[in-house]
Amino acid sequence: MFVCFLLYFSFSARNIRNSYNNSTDNNGKLANEGITWECGVDFLTKFISESKIDRDCPRLKKSINQCCIEHDDCYSEQRGRKYCDDTFCACLDVATKSSKICNKRDGQSFCLIVRNFGEYAYNEAGKESMKTALPRIFSPRPTR
Repeated sequence: MFVCFLLYFSFSARNIRNSYNNSTDNNGKLANEGITWECGVDFLTKFISESKIDRDCPRLKKSINQCCIEHDDCYSEQRGRKYCDDTFCACLDVATKSSKICNKRDGQSFCLIVRNFGEYAYNEAGKESMKTALPRIFSPRPTR
């Protein structure tokens, strides 16, 4: 299944047109300038997902990225994998509503990926949360 995921996105990445959106905001700045892309678990998956959004719906990049950031936070806080994934999918649906191709293709594929492959990431996020929480819980309290 993971191989299918990589093949699907590798095929999609071949059609990359432009890495950045050339539209500007009211201040004349590039609309996506300064974004640190957070959709994915490593360099490759982030590159592929960002390339798809840059190709299909660059104007929606900030809102899609925000969905990914909130999903990562939800995993880190261990609010429940199903809850996090459901919230992520709903966020993507709202964020991509104005672009039929992005809503039907990219948003839904991002949603399916976290639902099908998110268990490991959720479990690892929980381990990381425990590493930072345990020292605070078990550290000796300062004496007065």
